[in-house]
Amino acid sequence: MLSIRKLADFVRGWEPDSPESELLVDETARTWADEIGSVQPGAESDWQVIRSRLQVDAGRATRGHFRDLDWLLRPALALALIAAIIVAGNYLIRRGGETLYRTERGERATVTLPDSTVVTLNHTSALTVVSIAPEGSRRVTLTGEAFFRVRKETRPFEISTTCGRVRVLGTEFNVIARDGRMEVAVLRGTVSVTGLNTGNDSTATLSAGEISTWRKGEAPARPLTIPLAGYPGWIDGKLLFYRTSLADACSEIEQTFNVTVRINDTRLRSQTLTGEVEGKTVDVALAALARLTGNTFRHEDGVYVLY
Repeated sequence: MLSIRKLADFVRGWEPDSPESELLVDETARTWADEIGSVQPGAESDWQVIRSRLQVDAGRATRGHFRDLDWLLRPALALALIAAIIVAGNYLIRRGGETLYRTERGERATVTLPDSTVVTLNHTSALTVVSIAPEGSRRVTLTGEAFFRVRKETRPFEISTTCGRVRVLGTEFNVIARDGRMEVAVLRGTVSVTGLNTGNDSTATLSAGEISTWRKGEAPARPLTIPLAGYPGWIDGKLLFYRTSLADACSEIEQTFNVTVRINDTRLRSQTLTGEVEGKTVDVALAALARLTGNTFRHEDGVYVLY
């Protein structure tokens, strides 16, 4: 269990921007990580995730106008560290022989798997590593959205979702598996996709620049050319919408920035849009969305209102 004494020792020893504090972060966080049953860093990449979470949250507590308010800083830092450990535990969970990586609203994360495949998770997503043994299969499951850069090998890399499977040898592609719908778009190489429970042969092959979508129980749709340049956009801080309803676009902004967006006029919810939205901040994103749709927005009582 995490002890109050250990937390107090850490807070008393913390000094912003000092090498000693860097070392203290390492020593304390490693000790605490060993004591949290759900967080068991077994690889350097896993440990870096936990360490970076601790440093980011601790750094937030030591920046700005509170630097000289020592009496206020230290309790805030203690709370930040507790939150960082909880977040790290949510991000990396080991269960038996599987490892789960998870993001919540407003979060993104990049994971390097043991075979050097790099996976970037979008918000509210979960990647379960089933098997990446050196001589065995490479299998993961996904809910949500992720961009894959799969290291090329002779053994295939397989992604399973509730709607279908993706099978590759080495390529770059984006996968969405949300609400009974699946979308696969290939940026480089070739990908094989298969629908589940369709009752017939439902395998299709996608080449670079192609996209296919389907719903659970259906076969993948005929591959089409990716309709927007810069797809998938979110990995570069942009939001791309193609024939998307305003309601769905606002929902994506809510999940991306962990905010609440309300559409005042219900008739606007079905309005569709196609285009690119800069996603550096929620205000920038909503301003661009308003321009695309001819609407405006305001921020009141913690809620963004589009009207």
